[in-house]
Amino acid sequence: MFVYLFLWGIFTSTAIDAQIVQRNFLEKEYRLKAGAESLDVSSWKALKKINVGKGLASIPDAVKAHILSAANKVLGTPWEVAKATDYLLFNTAGNRSVYEALYFARRKKLNALVIAELIDGKGKYLPEIANGLWLILEESSWALPAHMYLQKEGAGLPDPNENVVDLFAGETSMLLSWIKFLLKPKLDEISPILIKRIDYELNRRILTPYLQRNDLWWMGFQDPKRKMNNWNIWINTNILLTALLAVEDPVKRQEVIDKNISSADKFINSYPADGGCDEGPGYWGAAGGRLVEYVNLLTEVSKNKLNWGNNELMHHIAAYIYKAHIADRWFVNFADAPAKLIPDPAIVYMGGLIFKDEKLQQFASYLYDLSGSEKYGYAQDDLNKFLNNLQLHKQLKGIPARAPMEQTNWLPNLEVLFTRQKAGSKDGLFMAAKGGNNGESHNHNDLGSFIIYLNGLPALVDLGAARYTRETFTQDRYKLWVYNSDWHNCPSINGSVQSPGTSFKARNVSFKANRHGNTLVMDLAPAYPEAAAVNKWVRKLDFNSSAGSIDLTEEYELKEYRLPFELNFVTAVPARLISPGVLTLVLSDSAALHIRFDPETFEAVIKKQPNTDPGLAVWGKEIYHLSLRSKRNVLKAKHNIRFYR
Repeated sequence: MFVYLFLWGIFTSTAIDAQIVQRNFLEKEYRLKAGAESLDVSSWKALKKINVGKGLASIPDAVKAHILSAANKVLGTPWEVAKATDYLLFNTAGNRSVYEALYFARRKKLNALVIAELIDGKGKYLPEIANGLWLILEESSWALPAHMYLQKEGAGLPDPNENVVDLFAGETSMLLSWIKFLLKPKLDEISPILIKRIDYELNRRILTPYLQRNDLWWMGFQDPKRKMNNWNIWINTNILLTALLAVEDPVKRQEVIDKNISSADKFINSYPADGGCDEGPGYWGAAGGRLVEYVNLLTEVSKNKLNWGNNELMHHIAAYIYKAHIADRWFVNFADAPAKLIPDPAIVYMGGLIFKDEKLQQFASYLYDLSGSEKYGYAQDDLNKFLNNLQLHKQLKGIPARAPMEQTNWLPNLEVLFTRQKAGSKDGLFMAAKGGNNGESHNHNDLGSFIIYLNGLPALVDLGAARYTRETFTQDRYKLWVYNSDWHNCPSINGSVQSPGTSFKARNVSFKANRHGNTLVMDLAPAYPEAAAVNKWVRKLDFNSSAGSIDLTEEYELKEYRLPFELNFVTAVPARLISPGVLTLVLSDSAALHIRFDPETFEAVIKKQPNTDPGLAVWGKEIYHLSLRSKRNVLKAKHNIRFYR
């Protein structure tokens, strides 16, 4: 449940976006089908218990043994203690890691023990479950220190007079609701006060502020022009689960659901028509993927009376995840997304069922195989994911495991292109490229950047996000090297890198497909500050699937010449100059990417940077920065770089 997705809200979602459309798909369908009368919560809960029981009974003995063994290892370990000074480290030193490690360790352990008790059923794990529950119920706040900007007192220790509802307050709420739903009789044997305390804290920390407040930005009620990001649907999905699983008062439960549907619509209203996730596929699980889970919940609770299966936008949002897939665990990781991940198979499969999309269903089975769930069980540190995959295990194993690997996908609203040499195969070249603007959610200054993979292996890469710190989501974000355009595959012009903000955007973006491949063109000049002194910088990418090559052609016009421009490229393998004008990136014994340039026009400069950041660990201990530095002192020119196998 609690992974690398530690997000912050104000910085990443303040953009005024013309894409906001008052679609209100959820509420329209809900009202059309008689609102509250369409829901049958009691029947849903009864069926859910039956399905969970069947799923637990079907787990192979070897998988059960593996899960119980892992739980036994943590059973006798001490519970982490989080101190006030640990909480304050974010304010005093900009350190998120110390408190978050303690916070998530508690929850990870509790998840593992609850899953073990559900499987074993003999009470062995109950005392420590009670201890873990009590510790979490005693916490001053379920919100992270980095999210305390939400309280009126501002960042610092939690104010006892105000309960902050952030991402992980929502996650904690969902976890406690599942525990109450599945283990109430057993917990009552220890003490009936445990369930009373869960109810009290859910009401105090989550439900009351949720119903009484409209000023939390992520709800979408305060500013109708504010674009919502994953915070909205992630928190709303967890609060919907809380209402369904844990709220016994039908009147209060319905109040929560009604407001919840209205708020969740704000997320969909913010989405571009092409369904593209500007936060990247790593955040899709907390954004579009949560929407899939949300819609699936409402469909289940209404016994299919509520149905969005023909909704084109929602279908696009779900399908984005396989469009952004490269090969195996590699995904296109523009913005803060990691390059290597396994999206939740159950959520992907739900999307396939809702929208009758066979590609999504088969991709879910492919992801399930990648996850090793058949041997080890799925997501033992996330009860919700574990239960979802548990209930869908037979379906996930009963269909072909296949990644769609479509040859080309162009998302015109997001201005992102995914294209590969061979449809249905990781063999050959893969390229992803982007336009857009530099005010996107979890933005990197990366307009015009592109990545290249060969035979499913990374060649030119997007590094993704470094480990989050206090500076990551402040005005100091772009003082951190990894977020700037010179550490993406972008030009530096007259010594200047790109600037952040929605006004810094690609101009005249066009995409054309032909029988040999695809062409993407954009003018990058508006992405740069005045200091770049650039009138025009037209970048053209020709992906030739027939020839197995990519041509980067640029035509530029400067107002004045100040410094040599540089074409920057980032790679995780060394670049070797094998002859004048030819660089080679050796990816494996059978795969090498060559880069050809005019040695009369460019000088190749290769720098090696040690990599000690945990957030970038996937790239190894060293990262390489390749720069083609111009030898020309001219105001107008055109050049070509070829990438080929």
